[in-house]
Amino acid sequence: MLRNIGGSVGISMATTALIRRSAVHQNEIGAHLTPSSAVLQQKVALVTGYLGHHLSPAAARPGAYGLFYGLLEQQSALLAYVDIFRWTAILSLICAASVWLFKKPPKNAAPPPGVH
Repeated sequence: MLRNIGGSVGISMATTALIRRSAVHQNEIGAHLTPSSAVLQQKVALVTGYLGHHLSPAAARPGAYGLFYGLLEQQSALLAYVDIFRWTAILSLICAASVWLFKKPPKNAAPPPGVH
């Protein structure tokens, strides 16, 4: 029962950290994408031209910004997963290294009572 509860708590903590880190990365990346940025305007113009052939011209510019927002969300989620994976790896290494801190049982010692 404790294993199931521990796993559930760990999964919920990782999911919460993933959502929060994704929001942090979205703010960090979004801070560099200002509407006055020449690079962003150039890329939006290119995508708008492409979408103008497939959508109505009125829907092309909002569609281009929607595509860039989708890319922003994908990149922020990727960075959040990298953060969570890094924290999980560090925690695993710490747990694996702590094995050597435990005391070894003496050889030829009687098992404790209640052990089969």
